[in-house]
Amino acid sequence: MGNHDQSLRLSKKKKIGRHISRVLMIVFAAVVVISVIFAMVQSRFNGVYFMPGYGMSLRARFGFVTVYQTTDSYYCKDSDYSGIIIGNTLYSGMGRFGVEIEGDLLRLKDAGAQYTYDLQREKDSFLKNKSKVDASRPEEAFHMYYEMLRENYAFFDLYGVNPEARYDRIWSRLSNQETTLIEAMKDLVDEVYDGHIGITYRDQEYSPAGESPEWITDKEQLGVLSDLITTVYVSEYKKFEDVYIRYGYLSEHTGYIAMHAMGMESFNKSKTTKEAMDTIMADYAEKGTSSVVIDLRFNGGGYDEASLCIAGYFAQEPYLAYQKQAYYKGDYTALQSMYVEPADYVFNQDVYVLTSPYTISAAETFLRAMLAHPSHRVTVVGETTAGCYSDAFERVLPFDDADIRYTFSNERYFDAQGNALEGCGIVPDVLIPVSVESARKGHDDALDYVMAEIEARR
Repeated sequence: MGNHDQSLRLSKKKKIGRHISRVLMIVFAAVVVISVIFAMVQSRFNGVYFMPGYGMSLRARFGFVTVYQTTDSYYCKDSDYSGIIIGNTLYSGMGRFGVEIEGDLLRLKDAGAQYTYDLQREKDSFLKNKSKVDASRPEEAFHMYYEMLRENYAFFDLYGVNPEARYDRIWSRLSNQETTLIEAMKDLVDEVYDGHIGITYRDQEYSPAGESPEWITDKEQLGVLSDLITTVYVSEYKKFEDVYIRYGYLSEHTGYIAMHAMGMESFNKSKTTKEAMDTIMADYAEKGTSSVVIDLRFNGGGYDEASLCIAGYFAQEPYLAYQKQAYYKGDYTALQSMYVEPADYVFNQDVYVLTSPYTISAAETFLRAMLAHPSHRVTVVGETTAGCYSDAFERVLPFDDADIRYTFSNERYFDAQGNALEGCGIVPDVLIPVSVESARKGHDDALDYVMAEIEARR
C-alpha cells in the first residue's frame, strides 16, 4: 500500500509539473507575441532625430529611445533623459510628451507647458559622423561645451560676450595643462551674468550670475525670516507633503500662499500643484477670503507647466500669457504662444505678489502670466526679480570618474505685448527689500505694507 501511495504522489507531481510547464510556455509565448506587436507598432517612430536649439538628438528603435547631447563635432550619451514610447506618449527623463510623426519631423508635445519640440529626421550615420567625447581628454570635452553654447546659447549678444574670441586662448591654456577643464568652462562664460548658466562637478557649483542673496544661503538668516512668517504673521499655516506650497491666513479675510518652487519633477509636473491649489481655493471660498498674498521671495523656479496651472486660479477667461522660441546658430524656431486657462476654482479679487532677486525662472513666468491678466488686479511688492526666463535642460559631459553637469539659456521669452524679457526682471510696484534686520525685530516689512494697504482699502 505504501508503495502504491508513493507512486500516486509521484504521478500527481509529474502532472502538476507538466501543467506548470504548459502555463509557463503559454505565458512566454504571450510575452513574445505582445513584444513583437509592441515593436511592430512602435517601429513607425524608428530613426535618428535632432532637436535644433537644444543640442539633443535621440535614436528611437521599436519604442525604446536613447538620448544624446549633440553638437556639430561631438556627441555623448545622456542616459538620464532616455525613455520609452508607449502608444503615442514618450516617457523619459525630460518628462512626458505626446509623440507625432509629420513627414520628416518627430513632434514632442508638452501639453502642460503648451510647447512643441520639433525634431528633424537625420540619416542613420548622423552620430557616426561625429566623435564620441573621450572622458580622458579634457580638450574634447571643452570643445563640445564651447560648441554647445555657440550653437544654442541665445544671449551672448545681450551680455556683450564673444565666445569665439575667447576660445583659442582658453583652449591653448587647457591643452598646455595650464588650467583645468572646469576652470576653462568657467572662463568661457564668466562675463555672461545669466542665472541659468550653471556648472556642477562633484560638490562644486558655479554660476557667473554670482551668489544667491545671503539670506537664502545662510540657514540661520533664512530661519529667522521663515519662522517670523509662520509664527507671527500667518495663522492656520498648512504644508503639503508632495509640493512646495504652503498656505494660511494673514487675517480673517486675507489669505497667504507661499510658493517655494513651481511644480515637481515628475511626468505630470503640475498634478500635485493642482491638487494643492484646489484645496486652498476651496478653503478660501468657504471662508470668504477677499484678498490673497502670494509670496515668491523664496522661489528659485521650477516648471512653466505649474506656473500656468496656478495662474489659471486667478483667470476668468483664457488669455495670452507669453510666447517663446529657441535659438539655433543665429536663427530661431517658430514662436509659440502659451495661454492661461481658467481653473475650476477662480479667485477674482485683489492679489499681492511678494518678490525678491531670488525670484527666478518659472516663478517669473508665473508672475508674467499674472500681470498679463486683462483686469490687472495684481500688485507687486518687494524687489526686482532675476530676469532669467528660459528653460534650462541639464546637459552632461563625461569626465574622469564623475560627469560634469551644466545648464544654459537657449530660449527667448516675450510678454503678451511682444517685448523680449531676458535680462528684464519684474520691477515691483512698491520697492521693499527683504530685511533680516527687521525680521530680528519682529517685522516683515513687505507683509506690514500689504496688510496696511488691504486695511486701507476696506
